[in-house]
Amino acid sequence: MTEVPRTPRTKPKTYPSRANSELETILDIVDRALVCHVATAVDGVPRIAPMVHGRVGMELVLHGSPKSTLLAALANGAEAAVAFTLVDAFVLGRSAMHHSLNYRSVVVFGRGRALDDDEGKARALDALTERVVPGRTRELRPMSRAELDATLVVVLSLAESGAKIRTGPPKDAAEDLDGPWWAGNVPLTLGLGAPVPSPDLPAGVAVPPSVRDLARRVAGGA
Repeated sequence: MTEVPRTPRTKPKTYPSRANSELETILDIVDRALVCHVATAVDGVPRIAPMVHGRVGMELVLHGSPKSTLLAALANGAEAAVAFTLVDAFVLGRSAMHHSLNYRSVVVFGRGRALDDDEGKARALDALTERVVPGRTRELRPMSRAELDATLVVVLSLAESGAKIRTGPPKDAAEDLDGPWWAGNVPLTLGLGAPVPSPDLPAGVAVPPSVRDLARRVAGGA
C-alpha cells in the first residue's frame, strides 16, 4: 500500500486511531462519493458549495460556471479544503453519548489551478462524467464549442489528503453493558429506482447500457 504523508492539516486531533493514509483507500472514497463539499475564503468571507467531482490521476476535477465566485477564486490559486463522506451505518449505543455513524471520509487541502486548454478541459470533463456514470460519454453527442467555453474547469492536487474511518459496533460504557437497552448498528445502503425517461424523449429510444448498469453498480457499493 502507498502511504500519503500526513501534514499538520491532515492529521486528526480527535480519534487519531481512525486515521488512514493509504492512497488506495483515499482514492476509493473519493471515487465512490457522489458529491464533495468545497470550501475556500473570498475576500475574508468563507464560501462552501457541494459539487459533483471527477478525478484524473492524482488531481481532483471540479467544474461549473465561470460566474461562480468560489470556482473563480480556486482558478486563481486560492487555498481550498474539500471533504468527501460516505455513511455506512447508524451506530446506536445504550446512551445518547455513544450514538455515532460508521463512515468513510477524506479531507483534501491544496490550491486550485484552472485548465485553459480545450483538450485538457474536455478530457477532465469526460473523466468527471465517467466517474459518475461509467460508459456514459460513448452514448452522448460530442460537447459543443459553446458548452466548453461556458464551463470553468479547476483541478486540485490530492497530494495533501487523508482519510478517517469508523467501523464496528457502539463503544458503550462498561457499566451499561448489562443493562436493558438495545444497542447495535443499522446499515445504510444506497439504491436507485428504475430509469424514468424524459417526457420529451422520442419513441423507440432505448435505455442505454450505462444507465442500465448504474443501478447495479450503486447497489453493489461501487
